[in-house]
Amino acid sequence: MNTHFFFNSLPIKYRSQYRDYYTYQNLVAIRGASMIFLVLNVIIRALYLVFPVSLTKAQNFPEFSFSNWVFIIVTPIFLIASNLFIASFKSHKKATTGMSLLVFLFSLYIIVCGMYSSFIATSDPSNALTLYLVALSLISVIFVFEYYETILLLVAVEVFFTSLLFYSQTPATDMLYNQLISAILLSGFYFTSRYFFTYKANYYLQVIEIREKNAEIEKASEFKNQVLGWLPMTCVTL
Repeated sequence: MNTHFFFNSLPIKYRSQYRDYYTYQNLVAIRGASMIFLVLNVIIRALYLVFPVSLTKAQNFPEFSFSNWVFIIVTPIFLIASNLFIASFKSHKKATTGMSLLVFLFSLYIIVCGMYSSFIATSDPSNALTLYLVALSLISVIFVFEYYETILLLVAVEVFFTSLLFYSQTPATDMLYNQLISAILLSGFYFTSRYFFTYKANYYLQVIEIREKNAEIEKASEFKNQVLGWLPMTCVTL
């Protein structure tokens, strides 16, 4: 595998075509992920209504109930937007800035959802990082980002994480430990994201190379047929 793309993008010659190629996949992934996420939150809300308060202890977790409503309201926006952009892409076969922005915002949204859920579970997120880790892992595997997009996403996630630490009034020592853990998780996110970008980029370049070779073979075959067609005419003339 060519690891050059861990810190770079594709050559300019292929960059635009590859962006069109993976943008459509990203949009389809948003549609599927947002649908699953919405269904899960609706099911959780339904369980709130079905089971008695004495069993769910919902009154003890107002933040969880609030975040659940936020997820139910916000997630359909991404679902609708992804469907609109998918229809637009099928018509024009071209990626746009709006599509890239939607992918970025949805990725940040899912990561922040996992991060906030970790803070809800306990004021010290280092004791409950499962949802944060799952969100980072899913985004790094499912979506394809350019190098600069990955860096911007890391910065945005770190800003949200630091803000939540200050909001929860985390002591200085705990904040230092949490930042260290977050840095490790974000480093893992970066390398995982770039690994899958590199893997898919190499695959795409191989496909392009095969197509170019096939095109050259077809041209050579056509030229050969033309030459063979000229020979009988030359013999007749002679």
